[in-house]
Amino acid sequence: MANGWQQAPPPSWAPAPQSGLLKAGIVLLLVGAILSAAMALMALAMTAFIGVVFAELSQEAFPGAFITLFYGGFALLLAGGSVCGFVGWRKAQAGDLSGAFVWGLVGSLLPPLQILLLLGAIFAKVCPEAEAAAARQRQGWAPPSQPPPFQPPQAR
Repeated sequence: MANGWQQAPPPSWAPAPQSGLLKAGIVLLLVGAILSAAMALMALAMTAFIGVVFAELSQEAFPGAFITLFYGGFALLLAGGSVCGFVGWRKAQAGDLSGAFVWGLVGSLLPPLQILLLLGAIFAKVCPEAEAAAARQRQGWAPPSQPPPFQPPQAR
């Protein structure tokens, strides 16, 4: 006891357990983002390889430059989709399921349709936690993200 006042124990506030659908959505968002990043690296490596091969074999620059630019642009789209997938995964972990859906959807549609990211985004949108948050928002009430900090009583 300090100065005659008792300190309240720290609140044992813990988030509610996650549903299986939300856990599956989080895992699918992460796996889809990792696979998209790996495909972006492979496309960049293929861009460099094709650029070197066509530069050595061809006297004309057109076919090699066109293919190199095509694969380079494809790699940039894959990298952008991967970044969006990682942002969606992080938002899903933080509990912002609507934001996770939007980022996951953008990440799945940016490169040519990433099915894992799309499924992860859909699962994050239709899980029971997202439905409950949407119902609270429709009613105009949303719980605080964290409990209020402990305020000791004021001395008289």
